Amino acid sequence: MNIPTPWIVVGIVVLAIVVLVATLLALAGHVRTLGLAVRRTRLRAEQAQKLQAKIEDTQARIAGLQEKVAVVSATAEELKAKRLAATPD
Repeated sequence: MNIPTPWIVVGIVVLAIVVLVATLLALAGHVRTLGLAVRRTRLRAEQAQKLQAKIEDTQARIAGLQEKVAVVSATAEELKAKRLAATPD
Protein backbone atom coordinates (compact mmCIF):
# COMPACT_ATOMS: atom_id res chain seq x y z
CA MET A 1 0.00 0.00 0.00
CA ASN A 2 1.42 3.32 -1.07
CA ILE A 3 0.94 6.37 1.12
CA PRO A 4 0.23 9.50 -0.97
CA THR A 5 3.05 11.95 -1.01
CA PRO A 6 2.57 15.02 1.17
CA TRP A 7 2.30 17.45 -1.75
CA ILE A 8 -0.78 15.57 -3.09
CA VAL A 9 -2.47 15.78 0.33
CA VAL A 10 -1.60 19.48 0.59
CA GLY A 11 -2.94 20.05 -2.93
CA ILE A 12 -6.25 18.36 -2.13
CA VAL A 13 -6.62 20.36 1.11
CA VAL A 14 -5.81 23.63 -0.69
CA LEU A 15 -8.28 22.80 -3.45
CA ALA A 16 -10.97 22.05 -0.86
CA ILE A 17 -10.27 25.35 0.89
CA VAL A 18 -10.45 27.25 -2.42
CA VAL A 19 -13.80 25.63 -3.25
CA LEU A 20 -15.09 26.41 0.26
CA VAL A 21 -13.99 30.07 0.01
CA ALA A 22 -15.53 30.44 -3.46
CA THR A 23 -18.81 28.99 -2.18
CA LEU A 24 -18.81 31.28 0.85
CA LEU A 25 -18.15 34.34 -1.33
CA ALA A 26 -21.03 33.41 -3.63
CA LEU A 27 -23.33 32.95 -0.63
CA ALA A 28 -22.18 36.26 0.86
CA GLY A 29 -23.20 37.99 -2.37
CA HIS A 30 -26.66 36.43 -2.17
CA VAL A 31 -27.00 37.35 1.50
CA ARG A 32 -26.10 40.95 0.69
CA THR A 33 -28.73 41.02 -2.06
CA LEU A 34 -31.32 39.54 0.28
CA GLY A 35 -30.45 42.14 2.92
CA LEU A 36 -31.09 44.94 0.43
CA ALA A 37 -34.40 43.36 -0.54
CA VAL A 38 -35.42 43.12 3.13
CA ARG A 39 -34.57 46.80 3.69
CA ARG A 40 -36.58 47.82 0.62
CA THR A 41 -39.52 45.70 1.74
CA ARG A 42 -39.47 47.23 5.21
CA LEU A 43 -39.37 50.72 3.72
CA ARG A 44 -42.34 49.93 1.49
CA ALA A 45 -44.23 48.47 4.45
CA GLU A 46 -43.66 51.70 6.41
CA GLN A 47 -44.85 53.73 3.44
CA ALA A 48 -47.92 51.52 3.12
CA GLN A 49 -48.75 52.03 6.80
CA LYS A 50 -48.49 55.80 6.40
CA LEU A 51 -50.70 55.66 3.33
CA GLN A 52 -53.21 53.48 5.16
CA ALA A 53 -53.50 56.11 7.90
CA LYS A 54 -54.03 58.81 5.28
CA ILE A 55 -56.67 56.68 3.56
CA GLU A 56 -58.56 56.15 6.81
CA ASP A 57 -58.46 59.90 7.51
CA THR A 58 -59.70 60.68 4.01
CA GLN A 59 -62.51 58.14 4.33
CA ALA A 60 -63.59 59.72 7.61
CA ARG A 61 -63.63 63.16 5.97
CA ILE A 62 -65.63 61.79 3.05
CA ALA A 63 -68.19 60.32 5.44
CA GLY A 64 -68.49 63.69 7.19
CA LEU A 65 -68.91 65.49 3.89
CA GLN A 66 -71.57 63.00 2.80
CA GLU A 67 -73.51 63.75 5.96
CA LYS A 68 -73.23 67.47 5.30
CA VAL A 69 -74.38 66.97 1.70
CA ALA A 70 -77.39 65.02 2.95
CA VAL A 71 -78.30 67.82 5.39
CA VAL A 72 -77.86 70.52 2.75
CA SER A 73 -79.92 68.52 0.23
CA ALA A 74 -82.72 68.04 2.75
CA THR A 75 -82.65 71.74 3.60
CA ALA A 76 -82.73 72.66 -0.09
CA GLU A 77 -85.71 70.36 -0.67
CA GLU A 78 -87.54 71.95 2.28
CA LEU A 79 -86.86 75.45 0.95
CA LYS A 80 -87.98 74.43 -2.52
CA ALA A 81 -91.20 72.94 -1.12
CA LYS A 82 -91.89 76.09 0.92
CA ARG A 83 -91.25 78.29 -2.10
CA LEU A 84 -93.59 76.24 -4.27
CA ALA A 85 -96.24 76.30 -1.54
CA ALA A 86 -95.89 80.05 -1.10
CA THR A 87 -96.23 80.97 -4.77
CA PRO A 88 -99.79 81.42 -5.97
CA ASP A 89 -100.74 79.64 -9.17
